[in-house]
Parts: sequence; C-alpha cells; structure tokens
Amino acid sequence: GHISYHELYSRVLNQMKFSLSTAEGNQGQTPQVYVRTRNLNDRYNIFLTNQPNDQPSYGAVEYSEKDKQWRIDLGAFHGIPADQKTAPTKVRVYPLKKKEEAMDVKIDKAYPFYATLDASAAAGLKKDTAYRGELEGLGISPISVFVKGETKAAGETKKILGAKLEESSGQLFKLAGKELDADYVLIADKGVFSICRPFDEARPVVKQHSYLDGQDTFNPQAAGDVYAALRQISRWSFLKDLEHTSKELPPGLAGKTTMYPVELRLYRLNPEDGTERRVPSLPNESNKFILEPDTADKKAWLRIELVNFAPQILNCSLAIMAGDFSFLVDRDSNLLKAPVSMLHEANDRKNEHIVKSRGGAPARLRGQLAEKYVGLGLDPYYRDFNLQGESTFLKLIVSAKPLDAVETFHMKGLGYPQKENLRSKGFGDYKELEDPQLPEVEWDVRTIEIFLANPDYNPEQA
Repeated sequence: GHISYHELYSRVLNQMKFSLSTAEGNQGQTPQVYVRTRNLNDRYNIFLTNQPNDQPSYGAVEYSEKDKQWRIDLGAFHGIPADQKTAPTKVRVYPLKKKEEAMDVKIDKAYPFYATLDASAAAGLKKDTAYRGELEGLGISPISVFVKGETKAAGETKKILGAKLEESSGQLFKLAGKELDADYVLIADKGVFSICRPFDEARPVVKQHSYLDGQDTFNPQAAGDVYAALRQISRWSFLKDLEHTSKELPPGLAGKTTMYPVELRLYRLNPEDGTERRVPSLPNESNKFILEPDTADKKAWLRIELVNFAPQILNCSLAIMAGDFSFLVDRDSNLLKAPVSMLHEANDRKNEHIVKSRGGAPARLRGQLAEKYVGLGLDPYYRDFNLQGESTFLKLIVSAKPLDAVETFHMKGLGYPQKENLRSKGFGDYKELEDPQLPEVEWDVRTIEIFLANPDYNPEQA
C-alpha cells in the first residue's frame, strides 16, 4: 500500500530514537525529512508521488524501549480524540504487507502528536516487526462546502472536487447540497474562484484565483488548487478548535495566574514614552484579549511571556493562527526563539520557568528598551470590507513529553483578497511559587485570541 513521507520519517526516527538511545550514554538521534513543498504539512502526502493524503488515517506502530510501551505516531493534532474514556478509538494493527494478520487494539492515551496503545491488547506484537496502524475514524468534523456560479465552471469544479474526495476518502471537507447547510461557499464566476461565507459573496475570505488558462477555457488544475485551499481551511479550523485544558485553577493559585499549567501574559508598549502595561484578558474569558488601536494604520507593540506554574519541567510551543488560515510555527516565523521552548519548574530561582517573545522596538525607541516587542497591525482587508476587527489566534501547546513533530503542522497563509501587497497585518517581522500540591501535567493545549479592533468600522454599513 501507499506510504506517506510522515510514516517513512517516523519509522526511521523511531528506530534511531527507541533503539539506539537505549545504549548507555546515547541520547538518541533526530533525523530530518525534506519534502520539496510550500508547507511542511505536506509530509503527510504519499511518498514519491507527493499526492495529497487528506488527513492521515494510518501511521507507524512502534515499540518504545525507553517508555516500555507501544505507540502510533498519530495523536490529538491528527484527529484522535483526547479523551479516550468518552470517545474510545481502535487501531487496526498489522505487519507491513500482511494485512490479513490484522488485530484490533484500543488506544490507551492520546498525546499531541502520538498515542499509546493498550498494553494487554498489544501483547501479541513483536518488537522486531514493522507494523502499520489504521484508525477506524478520526475525531474531525469536516467543513461543508457549497459550489455555485457559472453553470459549466461550477459543474466541472464540483465533479473534480467530488472525484478527489472519493479518491482520498478525505475527512477534511464535504460538498453540501445547498448554501444554507454550508460552512463556506466556493463561487466560480467571471473566470475567478472565490471562497466566502454563506450569503456573504461580497466578502471573500481568501485571495481569489483565476480558473481560466491561456485560451480563456476552464483549467482543471485550478480546481485542484482550490481543493488544496479548502483542505487547509478545514485543517486550520480543526486546529483552532482543538483544546485539551482544565478551566479550573488549582487551589492556591487564584489571583496569581489565570491559566494553568502555563500562563500567557501579554504586555503592550506605549511607543511615546517607552513604558509598558500588562493587557488583561476578558473577565470571564482568560484566553481572550482585546486591543483598541489609536488609528487603523498604527501597530500595537506587544510582548509575550510564557510562565510555568507547574512543579515540573514542561515543553512549550506557540503557533500563530492568522485570518488567512496560516499556522505559523517554524523557526523563521516563530514568536519565540525556537519552535519548542523548555520551561523549568515553577520554583526555579533563575527565572528559567519564564520564556519571552523575541522581536525589536519602534524605530524611535531602538536601543533604549530592556524588552523586545513585535508589532501587530490590522490588515487592510478588515477596513476594506468594513469588519469589526481582526482575530489572531495563538495556539499554546504544553507537554511533559517532547514536541518534536510540531513543525510538521506549519502552514503558510492562503492570502487575503485584494491589496495583499499592502499587507501590514499580523505580527511584524523579526528575523516565586511554593505550593507543593500543584498537579503534574501530561499535556495541555489551548487557543488564545487577540482581537484587534477596527477603529474605522461602521455598523450601519455592515
């Protein structure tokens, strides 16, 4: 059967990590995989052909000598339900090229990027055998897409999308029979593809694409491109909604933090005098911040701190999720110094339980500030289409285990409609706790929203 770049990578990585790292003094090795593509996420495409594999429903099953457990290299970020008690998931495990020997194994626990298998059910597996695991179903609700527009172009597009969905058994989106039942509408009109919300054709959500070739006839490749865009919109929507966190603070932390185990603190610089103030989250929504800019063309200069309140070392990652359906987590676009940061336990005396965002400062204050800031500006799109403001989401991922796979979810944005060359959106360029009763943490994922209001918004024209 087909094998994805991800599965190939995982098998090599696990063989090196789980086998070689058991030798005394060996810290293990981390091989790298290179896929020629605009998105690291395309590592889930089929090996050699590079054809889309929508949402991977199968992966490598390996034994970890270090942790003494069987695991599959797919986790909550791939669609495995985080709570296996309320949504138990089975994996059909079989040796490569011997599917007739398949056996059903329950998932014991799901982590961000892998899941462990029930030990008793996996007892019959052999450590020296390469296995594949197929999931009976992923916990992903596909978005619904309604196609309309010029009769011929819309008909051809619907046919191509339907064929691709059938070929890939895709779980990321489905075609809706009417606009009322859709999450998004794909419009083929006057030679251009537009994606918008239902009954809101005047405000497309991403950059428009031509579906005509050099002879002004329908280009099937354009339908393939819009298929990829819809897959990304669905994947982005799933990642935005993915949360695994407790809404309750441990006793003794009330008034000290609004989040546990790791708190995100937001500070805003006054560019006139160089002072800063902490931005409070909403009273009943600790994961949401609202910023009011002075004028639409001015940036808000922000600084972020991640503070560990747990009694253990934790790995953290912070991804930027902008309105152009990007998931920015690679080293170049990361707000932190690296895609993954290690936070020491809460009572660390060297303050290594805190990590700060990187950045710079406004031109007039450069070299004068102790801290570094990054500018957040309102994209012209939100003014051009008279929207109330722009939400930028930060996906905070915390785990006691390594977060090696986080960069594979990096996705570049799909672009805003019109005037994208004038973009000023998004984060700018930038190449003592003594309570011993705090609970330990396996992993935690939360979505934090920073809403930048549009001062030019006119509700009468909305």
